[in-house]
Amino acid sequence: MRYYFLCLIALFPIAVFAQNPSLVSSIVPGTYTLNDKSEVQAAKTGGPFGKLVVSEPVNNKCIFHLRYSTGAPANNLGLIKDSLTVYGTKTFYKTTEDPSCRVVFEFNEKGVTISQESTAGSFACGFGRNVHVDGVYSRIKPTTSILPSIRTGSRDIEIFWAEWMSWDKPGKATITNLENGKYSITGKQIGRDKKGYMTIDGTLKMLSATQMEFEGTIISQEAIINEGKVCKREGKIKFTKSKRFNKWVSNLQKNWGGQNVDEYITISY
Repeated sequence: MRYYFLCLIALFPIAVFAQNPSLVSSIVPGTYTLNDKSEVQAAKTGGPFGKLVVSEPVNNKCIFHLRYSTGAPANNLGLIKDSLTVYGTKTFYKTTEDPSCRVVFEFNEKGVTISQESTAGSFACGFGRNVHVDGVYSRIKPTTSILPSIRTGSRDIEIFWAEWMSWDKPGKATITNLENGKYSITGKQIGRDKKGYMTIDGTLKMLSATQMEFEGTIISQEAIINEGKVCKREGKIKFTKSKRFNKWVSNLQKNWGGQNVDEYITISY
């Protein structure tokens, strides 16, 4: 006689802790499977079935729907359906039904590695008997629409503060397609006095239809900022598509040598 065990999970708020939280990575939303078996096949021939669907993010949260079956003969189930906060490419699920439970999701370009931790017995995490959802789940279908491309060629660039308005004297940058969704950008702007300047060197990639990420180095120097010393920015900087102007805009609150400035860096479409 075959028995089916189904334990529905009581969902409770989770807490995710991270340093320097970032937006949800564009590789996270999608559909993932544990192997090539359907749930029907697993129920007949044995072997686990696993499927994870992750929605598009809203306010750094994605809906996670994980369904896992041990396959024949028991066909015990594990289910997760919850809204989880995501920082970059990682998140985790917890439930107070099993305080020792922690299911970690780590995404990469090819899929997601799911790791289940619990000190509970055979019904860990509130799943069915002896259900462990661990494994490498392969991406089969992204839920995201195709991201728009970045227009290549020569583009206007500019940096300005309230103290130094320079939109009428933009610099020039060259954007080149590197494939795999990335673009190189290099360029320079010279200030009105021919002494102040800004240089940009790095890569760009689209995060969504309205957000773009720069990674590299931006250097500027201006007499009235930071006592005329060089200001250097390294790493990742987010640019948002302006609703009023044909520009990508990064608005950074910066402190240069004790001087607080409202800083804008722009790249034309």
